[in-house]
Amino acid sequence: MLAIARYGCALRLDQVPFGVLLGHARKTLSLLMMKDRKSMAHVKMYTTQVCPYCIRAKMLLKQRGVDTIEEIRIDVNPTERQAMMQITGRRTVPQIFIGNTHVGGCDDLIDLDQRGGLMSLLQA
Repeated sequence: MLAIARYGCALRLDQVPFGVLLGHARKTLSLLMMKDRKSMAHVKMYTTQVCPYCIRAKMLLKQRGVDTIEEIRIDVNPTERQAMMQITGRRTVPQIFIGNTHVGGCDDLIDLDQRGGLMSLLQA
């Protein structure tokens, strides 16, 4: 197998130091992740400050490349809780929206991710 070096020379992969290959792989992966993040759908989450399920949902979304989550704190603004309940029909947090799609709560988000649907929804 051949690798093209920086100056256009053809080298066998076993002649290229592993650290060089690893460095190029990391740079390529970082660029791909940055590209994906730029095209992420808007994420909105109804949440409270101390909700462990909210924290877990945010962690999963960040692991999948979401940089910005619009958080609507219903513990600070009770009128937002009423709005959330009218929109979703649910009383619990988190309530997560990706784009215009109501995903549901943390368990729903994890299920969506395990079925392979989260990334496609985030990139829509």
